[in-house]
Amino acid sequence: MTARRLRLVVTDFRNQPLDVRSVTYSAPARQVVFEPKPELAQPLRLYFGNPKAAAPHYDFAEALPATLNPAPERGSLEAPTRNPEYHPPLKPWTERWPWLVYLVLGAAAAVLLGILGALGREAVRRHDAAAAATPTR
Repeated sequence: MTARRLRLVVTDFRNQPLDVRSVTYSAPARQVVFEPKPELAQPLRLYFGNPKAAAPHYDFAEALPATLNPAPERGSLEAPTRNPEYHPPLKPWTERWPWLVYLVLGAAAAVLLGILGALGREAVRRHDAAAAATPTR
């Protein structure tokens, strides 16, 4: 896929805006780097998939050089397992019961139709009463 234009939007109010003049695309970096500490217990768990999560800002990333020497040890991922403590947020009621919207709209239309019918009957009754009260020539 080739793009003719690229728009970069950076929202970071702690720093001055970047002055980007050109971009060269290579590939996204899909790495997670941990500082080796003795209290870092194995196995490590990686949680992913929350679309509402804010982008992280790590102090460690600012101190990390572009090339790591020595190269970090590579880890491997096991098959993903479900998080038993995660409960997805409830969908809006319009998505849980979509038929309810049509039921409410149908009931409102029926009520308005009934009001319109009652007004029409009243208008015809008043017209007939006025016609009967008016003498003919």
